Amino acid sequence: MDADQIDLLVQDLVDVRRLSVNDTETHEYIGAGLLTQLSWSVYVDAWAWGELRPNEQQFLRCYAASCQSSKAVLVGRSAARLGNVWVVPTSDEQVELALPNGQPSAKSRWFPGYLYRSMTVADRDIVQVGDVRYTDSIRTAIDIARLYGFREGVVAFDSVFSGHNVETANGILSGIQATLNRMRGTRGIGVAREALSNATNLSESPYESLVRATLLQNGMKPQPQVRIGNFRADLLIDDTLILEVDPHPTLEDKPDEAIREQKQRDAWLKDQGYEVVRLFANEVCGDESAWLPELAAARQRAGSHGPALLKPVKYAPQGPGRHLASHEQRPGVVGVRSLR
Repeated sequence: MDADQIDLLVQDLVDVRRLSVNDTETHEYIGAGLLTQLSWSVYVDAWAWGELRPNEQQFLRCYAASCQSSKAVLVGRSAARLGNVWVVPTSDEQVELALPNGQPSAKSRWFPGYLYRSMTVADRDIVQVGDVRYTDSIRTAIDIARLYGFREGVVAFDSVFSGHNVETANGILSGIQATLNRMRGTRGIGVAREALSNATNLSESPYESLVRATLLQNGMKPQPQVRIGNFRADLLIDDTLILEVDPHPTLEDKPDEAIREQKQRDAWLKDQGYEVVRLFANEVCGDESAWLPELAAARQRAGSHGPALLKPVKYAPQGPGRHLASHEQRPGVVGVRSLR
């Protein structure tokens, strides 16, 4: 999300600690259920809350959690929500925090849906913008890999590299390796190194990255983002199988004009000797056993075609890439502001 989107999200937040003692109206709204509670003291307009997408709601939960505490730092997926790092959506995502001493507070003090991690975070890994504190993009990607495994780690690292040219990506890689070296011996650091070794600057969505990571774990070696004629394919397998990863939840969510263009594109690619398989976001985030058999069958068909008529060409992004949240960031850069 950009700064304007963030401002729109946070403008309706209310921190009751900052209200005048004479403000009885807001407390009446709370009692009437017109405000939704996001933390012990932060609320949002209930109607506005219901209109938000799940990722926007989770962003506000994380934002409110950090504003609630003067010491805690958002980590893992929650830091990713504020730091522009890709997250694999789940139905049970918690708000993750860590305290300066590395030890979680007593569970009786946790707001519902919060998780305090036993984790030490160096000052150099923390971004502070206004009232909000979260780990920078590099530390966030490392922690996601450590905490949630190879696939989510690849997704997170891909987002850090995404769209950057080779020179910039190599600079980012040096920063990641330096942080990994500082964290040597930390639980899960080996998984983070493995995820990093399979990351790319070519991925254009978390769903695309998740599919690629899944294929890698199933013994395949997909090539990301290759040009074929005037088109660019998300993933190419065995030189003749194209796998397109659509960010729309389902086909029904896609505009009619986009569907017509997609069919024309797929027909042209098939005429060039390629087999085309398309996955939608809901499939990608679900059970892989539902789509891997379809992919295996398509692989067999593609293998029987022989070489494609038009050879693929490697794609190289020129930048600028995605924004990275860093320790050097100054208040206001990403539009995060104090609550009213």
